[in-house]
Amino acid sequence: PGLRVRLVALVLAVLIPAVIAGGLLMWTVYRQQRDFVERQMTETARALSLVVDREIGQKEVLLEVLASSPYLQSEDWSAFDAQARQATRQTDTWIVVFGPDGLQKVNTRLPRGALLPKGAGRAPGLSWTKTDGGRMQVSNLFHGAVAKEAIISFNIPVDRPGAPPLILAAGATAKSFGQVWIDQHFPQTWTGSIVDARGVIVARNRNGAEMVGKSASPEMLGHLRTGLAGVAGGRPLDGA
Repeated sequence: PGLRVRLVALVLAVLIPAVIAGGLLMWTVYRQQRDFVERQMTETARALSLVVDREIGQKEVLLEVLASSPYLQSEDWSAFDAQARQATRQTDTWIVVFGPDGLQKVNTRLPRGALLPKGAGRAPGLSWTKTDGGRMQVSNLFHGAVAKEAIISFNIPVDRPGAPPLILAAGATAKSFGQVWIDQHFPQTWTGSIVDARGVIVARNRNGAEMVGKSASPEMLGHLRTGLAGVAGGRPLDGA
């Protein structure tokens, strides 16, 4: 072979290993960065879930304390209304008592002395999930007839000797769950969502007002059905 061919072969002999080594180095750096981001995402999601669990746990403690009120046993609704308002002051939570007939007896979302709704006590078509080891039920997202916005309900039964049980409920708006993004210093360049058991968005850090009440993307719903934790690819509702 001529000198030019030999020079080309020599250059290729030097370049090809360098290109391969450079490619492997780039791939290694990429995998390391991707693994770091995935760990960061998983840890952040786990921290957020703990915050949401804490919020739910606080609602359960509140309801259990109020369930022991003697005013419920004696059906002194006015006295219990005052007690419930005192217990939930300076919070975004309100208390509702449903009688055995399913109608509301107390609703601290309304002003004291206001007429209570006369219709069905609980919104139809709701699904409920029990808390682990507790007796409280958590509803999916629904539109509150009194609140006039998207809310979540937390319910526990109140047993009474010689009388039908009552249902004691705490209500919270979907907006109140949006505080977790601020409390956890959630990265502004990320997109985070809290969904209910059906996969309906309860809170979202980006375009929350538009997205709350919508179902998560089909890809996300598929991932949620296969496991409660993990990392998977896909596109959110805004297509990013």
